[in-house]
Amino acid sequence: MRRIFCALLMAACSGEATVVTYNVGLARGFVPYADERLDAAAEAIAGIDADAVCIQEAWLRQNDSFNWTTEYIDKLVDASSDSFPYATWQRTQNKGEATSCTPEEAAVLEECALEYCGDVSQGELADCALTNCGDLFNASSVGCQSCVAANIGNPIEIIMETCVGGSGSAAYDGHNGLLLLTKKQPETTNHIQFPSALTTRSALHAKVKVGGLGSADLFCTHLAADLSNILAYPGTEFGSYVEEQSAQIDLLLGFVEDNATTEHTIVMGDMNTGTDDIPENYGRFDDAGYSNQYVMDFDDSQCTYCSANTLNGGSGDGGVTIDHILTKTSATPVETDRILDETQAITTSEGPTQHHLSDHYGVRLTLER
Repeated sequence: MRRIFCALLMAACSGEATVVTYNVGLARGFVPYADERLDAAAEAIAGIDADAVCIQEAWLRQNDSFNWTTEYIDKLVDASSDSFPYATWQRTQNKGEATSCTPEEAAVLEECALEYCGDVSQGELADCALTNCGDLFNASSVGCQSCVAANIGNPIEIIMETCVGGSGSAAYDGHNGLLLLTKKQPETTNHIQFPSALTTRSALHAKVKVGGLGSADLFCTHLAADLSNILAYPGTEFGSYVEEQSAQIDLLLGFVEDNATTEHTIVMGDMNTGTDDIPENYGRFDDAGYSNQYVMDFDDSQCTYCSANTLNGGSGDGGVTIDHILTKTSATPVETDRILDETQAITTSEGPTQHHLSDHYGVRLTLER
């Protein structure tokens, strides 16, 4: 209601700005129907009512020749060019440690995967393989596990051929999946890459005018997830995914401190932590003086990664709040809500169906000076 009122009385609300974080879930091989959801997700992002949008999981995509392309990124940028003329992203490459499967490990995994999952789409391969071949996968070496996980999205035979030959352990060719869309041209931009295993983690920074607030420091990030329930931690620098995430938070806080020069600091992204998930790590943001209006308003009653999401099984009422907009600002939060949480029609190989556009929902925050 307030947003409608402000649209009618622009002068009265000229000190407002709206920002959004959204994990678009274009994780081909891990989240179902990445290709099929792309057009609808791009259209939805273009239609967001905001001054800036921090997108995560706009990963690189392999084409039919197994070359890495920016197809997903290009689609999102092009579709949003009228709403958000400026796109900030950083191509990263992090092959990770060399990993491989022995021929014996690969043969056993390939035989099982082909038997149970030979006919499933690439987007469903990870779930199918873990469901039907999980015991064999868990019995393989950590290096083999991380190599297979890094190459999910390819046909089964290509994964095994690649991993027997030896491969880098970073998914999506080491790209970080971050994309920051803004209505105004950033005054400055920069980037930091965090130490990480399996998936490259980074943060983008842009000093940019947002709505009526004037210049603000926007930070867009995606921190390590705790995958220990499905994949042994493959790194050597840290002892676990949780320790890796903790180190990334240290570096993120330092990066923000070193680069924020305005009175409005806004840190957005899928933090893979919250008051209800790895709270000891999330508490570091509280300790550093950040506010989170969404969590204050909803107290985790509106999850952002939810079991009821059709891409996460579509049943139950469980979930966690791990997508955040954290602020240090002289502005006042006036409204926050969850967005992009409805299903839409998409067409899959099985025909027309209704699905959510991502396995995450978005968070929107409006600030008033």
